[in-house]
Amino acid sequence: MDRRIAAVAGLCAIVGCAKSSTYGYQYRVDQQLAGGEEPEPAPVEARRLLAGARTVAFYPPDRCVNTTEKAASEKEFRANCGALLSLLERAAERAGYEVVSWVNLRGNNRPIDYAREAKVDVLFEINEVAADEIKDVDAKRTMMFFDRNDGSDTPLDVSNSVAQRCRDWSRRDPAISAGYVATIDIKTVSVSDGRARWHYRKTLSLPTGMQSPKVRFAGNQKPNKGATTLAGAGFGFAISGLVLLIVDSSQASGTDPFTGQPKEKLFGDLPYYMLIPGLVLGAGGIAWLIAGGQSKPSPDEVLCNEKNIPSNGMYDGVAATTPAEGPASSQHTFDESRRGSDAGAKQKEKLTAEMISDFVKLLVDVKASAPAAAPAPATPAPAAP
Repeated sequence: MDRRIAAVAGLCAIVGCAKSSTYGYQYRVDQQLAGGEEPEPAPVEARRLLAGARTVAFYPPDRCVNTTEKAASEKEFRANCGALLSLLERAAERAGYEVVSWVNLRGNNRPIDYAREAKVDVLFEINEVAADEIKDVDAKRTMMFFDRNDGSDTPLDVSNSVAQRCRDWSRRDPAISAGYVATIDIKTVSVSDGRARWHYRKTLSLPTGMQSPKVRFAGNQKPNKGATTLAGAGFGFAISGLVLLIVDSSQASGTDPFTGQPKEKLFGDLPYYMLIPGLVLGAGGIAWLIAGGQSKPSPDEVLCNEKNIPSNGMYDGVAATTPAEGPASSQHTFDESRRGSDAGAKQKEKLTAEMISDFVKLLVDVKASAPAAAPAPATPAPAAP
């Protein structure tokens, strides 16, 4: 048996038993992040209001003035409110308006009451001015599977159960920034009568173009069992015959000291009957193994399995630190949300500033091209005497 094992080991060295098959997956973000939502044009009534207004004020969302919320995210939001409001106020001043600071509208009364006291003509109630980073795990995305051969990846069909297993596995993958989305939502209110004249809402999104890394797993290929059995048995048989032949050669040399006759072989022609057929069988096993190749492990055995993580890591370009049931498909789509760290502060600030700039440009345009006031009704002609 030991000889057969040695023979198979030598055979593996010849034909390459240590080859491996690589399978993996990669996420593709399906959510459309380019473009956004355009605001509705200002109605005639709102254009007249803005054209005739002299003093305006901005009032922030409730989140900006709610100091009871102690969550870190809310504290960060409140810290950014002052900067956003100052940006809006300075922009409105450049547009030709006088501006009452938003801090003068805070207190126990309604903001519009403070606005009336300050002789404000138009109050801009801000429902939302925010920008968010969209991670790939927060968007609708498709998990695509591949089979890697000689450095080339081809689509791979896997069962739903394997796809679900890999989805669970992917929770440990690093989150990738898919894009940024900024939103501005402002209501224009006439302070004199408290009526809302215009609802301005715009969203702007920008994809990063980043792709999630390819995650790969490697499983060892298995030689053809029939071929390895034949080759192992044949070479084992041949090695046994060779050993017997060596024993005979050593035992049959010289003469018998008692009889003076040449020593006889212990095994006769048996070693040749073992050696030659064994070599033939072993050569046939090798030919079968080369012709038939090695059997690849199934994706179900390899994918998202801890023991099949490659020694150089499972992420492309990053160094390391039971048959499934269900229909097969190379793509499996999931909706999920898993927040990551905020690494795009500058990009979000840029988008927010662009949104505010668009709003102010529109104000300037409205103020400069407002329609004329509606003519007064004609005085009826005096009645004939």
